[in-house]
Amino acid sequence: MLLYLAFPPANLWLLAYVAPAAWVLLTRMERLPGHRPYTQLYLVGGLHWLVLLQWVRLGHWAAYFGWFALTLYLACYLPAFVGLTRVAHRRFRVPLIVAAPTIWVGLEALRGWLFTGLAIAFLGHTQIHSLQVVQISDLGGAYLVSFLVMLVASALAELIPLQKIVSADAQHSPTRWWPLPVAALAVLAAFAYGHWRLGQTAPTGDRPTARVALIQGSIDTNFYDPTLSRTMLEQYRVLTKIAHREHPDLMIWPESTMPRQYIDIDRTGNVEKGDWLPQDEAQFQKEINARDYDFRLEAFTLGFLEEERHIPLLLGAGTLRLGDHSPQRLNSAIYVDDRGRIADAYHKLHPVMFGEYAPGGQLFPWIYELMPFPAGLTAGDEAKSFEIAGLRMCPSICYENTVPHLMRRQVVELRERGIEPDVLVTLSNDGWFYGSAELDMHLHCGQFRAIELRKPALVAANTGFSAHIADDGRLLAVGPRRDTDVVIAEVRPGWRESVYARWGDVFANACLIFCLAMACGGFLARYNPTNRANGE
Repeated sequence: MLLYLAFPPANLWLLAYVAPAAWVLLTRMERLPGHRPYTQLYLVGGLHWLVLLQWVRLGHWAAYFGWFALTLYLACYLPAFVGLTRVAHRRFRVPLIVAAPTIWVGLEALRGWLFTGLAIAFLGHTQIHSLQVVQISDLGGAYLVSFLVMLVASALAELIPLQKIVSADAQHSPTRWWPLPVAALAVLAAFAYGHWRLGQTAPTGDRPTARVALIQGSIDTNFYDPTLSRTMLEQYRVLTKIAHREHPDLMIWPESTMPRQYIDIDRTGNVEKGDWLPQDEAQFQKEINARDYDFRLEAFTLGFLEEERHIPLLLGAGTLRLGDHSPQRLNSAIYVDDRGRIADAYHKLHPVMFGEYAPGGQLFPWIYELMPFPAGLTAGDEAKSFEIAGLRMCPSICYENTVPHLMRRQVVELRERGIEPDVLVTLSNDGWFYGSAELDMHLHCGQFRAIELRKPALVAANTGFSAHIADDGRLLAVGPRRDTDVVIAEVRPGWRESVYARWGDVFANACLIFCLAMACGGFLARYNPTNRANGE
């Protein structure tokens, strides 16, 4: 309950330093209390995640399956934390203030990778309200903040006299005071680093500035409303006309808010039609050409001002890719240049499980009959960087900006290609979540990505939160929750260096390796014939 309250919507972030202490306390006990303690821990962990991520279920009734599946999976991490920390501390004599934070971060790193990764609601994310502390993210990512929080919780757990909690005649476990000053020094060091980082001033000299209009509509996802696409298009058209008055260099629509479909067709070979497009060649060409014309005309009209003036656009839309393969659907950010032409497109690299594809859907197509989408999305091929008003902007879509290693990999790849981005841009449709705490958690992830990579970030989100985020995580402009707005951002390139951008998840991966070593050590010790003979 304490850890739940540390996250949105309560945001009582100081509780994060206290909440894990009870779990760390279990690692000090000679034996875990109760009947089947790890089963109890699994149920407690499952209850925590069930409540914390209740917003997963809101978009569609089929999302309840994803919500339950996600809960059953995430519940494993609490007993794994207690078990592995007990192995490290009790069997291998690793100090608790080292073992517990390292195991916790290692498991967070595993969660960030396993099953395509779920890197939302990390322990460190609770501290985004303390900008001084989270500046250390440019050294080791959000993982380093999680390590600091768990370090404090471990020091507090060492202060509790264990024998008075278990029973009066329990084995004596003395209170240890020395971890407290160690934790205090770590917190002071983080504050000092953050104070220094926030106090730095930008170098003198002209830096290019782009005036960007983030178009935030507010249309909740409803798969049973046949008028939804038309309503969404009309609302975003009106907001785009309002944005014209600000004379921006770029206007950004959120993910999938353009109901028209972009057609990407390779006519150099045979074009496969699949089983849901017209099979007659003439009818097929007529429909494809009509879809292509409608999209291009809409894109041109949205940015058109007068005569040959046109404001560039970045549109969240679906793409239909055709060629000598089965028709593919992609989730895309379409770049419309200053002449109203389709200049380029970024296709989402990291589709969301249960939201954009169903596990096993290719083997069992009937699964998609239960889902709110007709078929799984195809992943894109590469990161993109669009140059607009003298700045290079790297688009990502929806939950891609929650995965730290994915965002870093895009920046590194673009740097190696000589087109390193100056600004991170995220297009998101959070209308699935009806203004819930998901909006806050998603925004916090965007703030951490800006700090980790030391690049300003722009977020255009349907229903919120659209935001302009500085490269130190500060919110320079934010749209409302579940309401419409045009957020104007005067964005400049970042200038701070980042250790994390250069070295990535070295720290988190080292913690994960420690977890694996403890798992192997615990397994071998458990099944060692000598230990079994001694009743261990």
